[in-house]
Amino acid sequence: MTLELKIAAVSALVSAFSATIAVWSLMVAKKAMLISEKELKNKLEPFSLYLNDGFRFKEQVDDQDIQILLFSITVTNLALVHNGITRIELHVDCVNEDGKLVKYVVPHNPDLTKTIPNREITAFQTPLHFNPKESLSRWVIFSETPLIPKSARRDSYSVVITDSGGKLAKIGAVIIRDVTNDK
Repeated sequence: MTLELKIAAVSALVSAFSATIAVWSLMVAKKAMLISEKELKNKLEPFSLYLNDGFRFKEQVDDQDIQILLFSITVTNLALVHNGITRIELHVDCVNEDGKLVKYVVPHNPDLTKTIPNREITAFQTPLHFNPKESLSRWVIFSETPLIPKSARRDSYSVVITDSGGKLAKIGAVIIRDVTNDK
């Protein structure tokens, strides 16, 4: 074997070893990327919602029917980082008199707690900060009186919460009972 042939053989072996190391390095990097993606997903989990209670408060003021919808919900920050509530809405699917499906979006109004007598109600305030893995139970309150026509048939209610990252958490809401003013 000549010197040139020996050099070529050693170069081929070194190249094969280098390629093997490169493939191994690529596999390690891919595993690290998958672990990082999973960890990031866990850090950015959306809120989890649980419905505890729901009722409709009815009152008549100056010949006008007032209906306030209240839902007690538990909000859990599943993320491993701080998060916050930026907006709370009630989405109401209705069927109008002409049979058309219409979705109404009603904003949360914590000031309505003052209109409900004889009840201790603590409402969510927005914006609201959550620590990682923190849970909080409070009320969300909506007035459907000025927005939704009385003649519209309500098909479904959904409480929708927007977090500080713009992600939506949604839960179907059920009105368990009607409550009137006991003046």
